[in-house]
Amino acid sequence: MTSPILDLDFASGEALDPRLSFTRASTGTYFDRNGQLRTAPANQPRVDHDPLTGRPLGLLVEEARTNLLKYSETFAVPWLTSVGAFTGARNTAPNGNNAMVWFEEYTATAWRLFYQDVTLTAGVTYTASIFAKIGTRFRFTLSLQTASGTTQASFNLKAMTTTTASAGGGSVAGASIQHVGGGIYRCSMTGIAHPTETAGKVQFNLLGDDGSLIYSGSEFNGIWLWGAQLEAGAWASSYIPTGGAAATRAADVASMPLAQVKGWDASQGTVLVEAAGLQYGSDAFLAVCTDGTTGNTVGVYTNATNRLRKKVSVREHSLR
Repeated sequence: MTSPILDLDFASGEALDPRLSFTRASTGTYFDRNGQLRTAPANQPRVDHDPLTGRPLGLLVEEARTNLLKYSETFAVPWLTSVGAFTGARNTAPNGNNAMVWFEEYTATAWRLFYQDVTLTAGVTYTASIFAKIGTRFRFTLSLQTASGTTQASFNLKAMTTTTASAGGGSVAGASIQHVGGGIYRCSMTGIAHPTETAGKVQFNLLGDDGSLIYSGSEFNGIWLWGAQLEAGAWASSYIPTGGAAATRAADVASMPLAQVKGWDASQGTVLVEAAGLQYGSDAFLAVCTDGTTGNTVGVYTNATNRLRKKVSVREHSLR
């Protein structure tokens, strides 16, 4: 068997090939080998890890995303609460800081909720997410709401189960729970915004142990929360912190001049890509060989119908 002329094993835990160029015009977060959420400076590659086992997962390459929530960790104005409050209590957050906050219910028989108003684009797919840790309560909902439409997911942290519902023009696409260590779970809900309404809100509702929205509470009951995010997209991307305004994580771009690869033959060859956590979109390339034009491109990509595809577009002359 012929050995490859280029073998980039990003999951080996070793240093990246020095011939590889990497850009990202912003900071970006990732989990290190100790399961802690870290922030990489602009233009620094992120080798992500399984937060539970520390196993390297490979080079994290993401499209640009924006956290539309103005405050992702400070649950004060513009966050608004009803029959519940954030106290001064703190717990260890995924980034190692004493930053998780305690959302405490009141004693009244009522809904317990907080929300932030947002401006949506009608018909666009959004994903809301938050990090949560069991306190004396372990069930809650995340929802994306407009005047007449609701997209909602309910989470049970003890059972690690989710249920979804939608009404009035909202459309739910899915929900997930990911354990990120230390008893902390990242919970996300994906839904399609109302087809005509743009004034909306992201809302969190604390639930009773039986899943009730309206129940008789206690001032000592609550749940730990941190890291709220709302982004346009069909999945929760890596966490983007905000502190007063929406924030954007720029796209990751990794490349290597093929002229530096010994044995490269522009007239023939094979490209093999192994990837995990694939998220499908329109022409989302996993690997591409190109001279920078659409006329000379060979690559492997995913499409919007959840399929892997190859793209071969070559003019009469070579790809040199």
